[in-house]
Order: sequence, then C-alpha cells, then structure tokens
Amino acid sequence: MKKIVCLFLAFILIMTVGCGGKRADGDTSPEASSTYKGTISIPEDIPKSFILAPTQNTSWSTELTLNKDGTFTGKYHETLPNQIEEGNEYTIIYLCDFEGYFKDIKKIDEYTYTLTIGVYKTKYALGDEWTEGDVYYQSTEPFGISEGQEFGLYLPGKITGALPDNFLMWVAHKTNNGKLDTYALHNTANGYGFVEAN
Repeated sequence: MKKIVCLFLAFILIMTVGCGGKRADGDTSPEASSTYKGTISIPEDIPKSFILAPTQNTSWSTELTLNKDGTFTGKYHETLPNQIEEGNEYTIIYLCDFEGYFKDIKKIDEYTYTLTIGVYKTKYALGDEWTEGDVYYQSTEPFGISEGQEFGLYLPGKITGALPDNFLMWVAHKTNNGKLDTYALHNTANGYGFVEAN
C-alpha cells in the first residue's frame, strides 16, 4: 500500500513540475534573468525590443525585451486619465512588470522560428492595488504574453498571405507588397502581434 501511495505522489509531482509555459503562481518576486541563461540561443540579427500596441498613440502597450539567450523582460502599462468619482478627478494605471524565458526555439525556414514560453514571473501579485496621490494603481497580467504559450518569430520578408487575419490586424502598418518589413512576434493562441520597437 505504501508503494502505491508513493508512486501516486511521485506522479502528481511530475505532472506539477512538467507543466510549463505559465505564470509561476505564488511567487511574486521574479528570479534573476541569469537563472535562465544558456537554455537556448536567439539568432544575433534578431532585435531586442518589441512592442504590442494598437496604434503609435495609445493609452496602453506591452513592451518586451528579448535577449539572445531566450530570456525576456517586459512591461504592460495602461493609463486611464480624467476619471471622476464623487467630484474627485483621478488617474487609473494598470501595470505589470514581468520576466521569463522562451524555450524550444526552432528554425522553420529562412523567415520563421517557433518559440515556447517556459515560465514567466511578475513583479507584483495579480490584483495588488495602491495609490500615490491622485493616481490609483492596479497590477494585472502581461497582456499579449499571458494568453499564450506558442509563438512565431518572423523576420522581414516573411510572406503574409498564409498568416491569420487576427495577427495581420496588429502588424498591417508594417507590411509592404505582401511581406513583413519588420521583425515580429506572433502569439499563435490569439493572434497578438508584437513588432520591432523603433
């Protein structure tokens, strides 16, 4: 009987540890990036900075810095000014500082790589709230990252014809003659598209 219980507990442990590609719940202090170094390698010509935003002038964006060893850091930030409640004006800021790493980077063709998120961590616990003067802060998930696990990494020259419309919506301003003219990260779960930050 003891052997059966031990085997069952071992199975649960393996299943728990083996589920990657998620936020590391319960740990609000991110590990240092050096924890992940050496896991994989990003091609040298891939830029470091990417951004997800609907337009150049917007109230929100997710910025991501991609290191050559597959680690990444980033920030989601949304500002809602001029909020009024009981005659008082204030600003709401939703934010998330995060870091993690990509694993299993594979080259598919001249213009395409695939990546899988290993683990990411956030600086603040989800839902934390605080105020500074007339500014109200609330921590949230990293928009564009938390919703997916598998990503495409595309190089300039990637033909857009076979790419889904929900991704092209985010990168349409960075296409020319049916090809991407930027580096792009594609969250394949929902189509979110990060482009190279200027």
